[in-house]
Amino acid sequence: MKQIIQHLSSGETILAELPAPALRSGQLLIRTHRSLVSLGTEKMLVDFGKAGWISKAHSQAKNLRWGLQLSPCSILATVKFILKRVFT
Repeated sequence: MKQIIQHLSSGETILAELPAPALRSGQLLIRTHRSLVSLGTEKMLVDFGKAGWISKAHSQAKNLRWGLQLSPCSILATVKFILKRVFT
């Protein structure tokens, strides 16, 4: 299957051929015959990828402010949740 991959540090965008994901019980895989990529959206993502960390933070200021308002307990709980999902 083909997938568009963008490296956030360089902004490089590539079209990669990847294996289909493994299915688990209760899941299904939908075969796509055609897809459309919005050039405007892709250009925005490439520009975002090429931007420095300060520019990225500035363009996502609302999300950054929201993240900074979280209590340390909720941040720790989120990290634990993510690590549990990644390593199990």
